[in-house]
Amino acid sequence: VASIFPMQQEATYLLGALAAMMSKTNVIGFVGGEKYPNLINIYEGYKQGAHDIKNNITVLATYLDDWDNPSKGKKAALSQISDGADFLLQVADTSGLGVIEATKEEKIFVFGAISDQHKLAPNTVLTSFVLDVEKAFDQVIKMIQRGNFSGQVFKPGLESYKEAPNEGILYIAPFHDLENSIPDDIKIKFNQLKEDIIKGKIIVPERYDQIVDEPNKN
Repeated sequence: VASIFPMQQEATYLLGALAAMMSKTNVIGFVGGEKYPNLINIYEGYKQGAHDIKNNITVLATYLDDWDNPSKGKKAALSQISDGADFLLQVADTSGLGVIEATKEEKIFVFGAISDQHKLAPNTVLTSFVLDVEKAFDQVIKMIQRGNFSGQVFKPGLESYKEAPNEGILYIAPFHDLENSIPDDIKIKFNQLKEDIIKGKIIVPERYDQIVDEPNKN
């Protein structure tokens, strides 16, 4: 049986880049539900995007080992905010609701995951990376119809927007009523980065082992 394995790090690269372009503190954060390979890959994409914009930015990471504990998520977020983070990405299921609550209280932006989480906090969730579920199902059905659904691993990545014609199944949600919070020059750069990933000009590799940042050897 073939499987579809979305390249989520391509989407979180964009979120890391956006956070780095907008951060005033030069510190951003990530709160994950559990430290397992897929979450590490998501975090590493986020970190690469940030570092490609600002080499010296600090990217904090906390893994909760708990997907269903909003108070634990909130505590982790407040800790990162007290360490200077002014943008957070949460990928932590219901624990992530606590992250969103903390960012709302502290009046900083947060990024949502898997679905468009804007409605949870319309002035706080700047955007989300979204899995285009309907399109993913359509791809599976088409592969079965073509008879080439045989033991392969398909790795679709980014698409320009929901149900765009390319093979990607991940997109960045609209900014909704926070559109004016993002300066025009940053939006232009953000959209350019998105197209560069889709066209293969920027490669965001899969990384499933935590990379230990080596001290500067200069």
